[in-house]
Amino acid sequence: MAKRITVRLEVEHHRAQFETVLGGEEERMHMVEQRLEAVDALLNTMVAEQQMLAAMMYEVLHQ
Repeated sequence: MAKRITVRLEVEHHRAQFETVLGGEEERMHMVEQRLEAVDALLNTMVAEQQMLAAMMYEVLHQ
């Protein structure tokens, strides 16, 4: 009976460790997702600026 309790405690301990690691990985993935969203927003801004500059150059060249 004592061995069964010991094994159960070990399993619970390993499960808790796994859940802690998994939680850490989920947090890291969330941080990566936030960074990717920030990069996407920056790229969208750069594209919009490029399009605006191209339109301005077109106007200057076709006056």
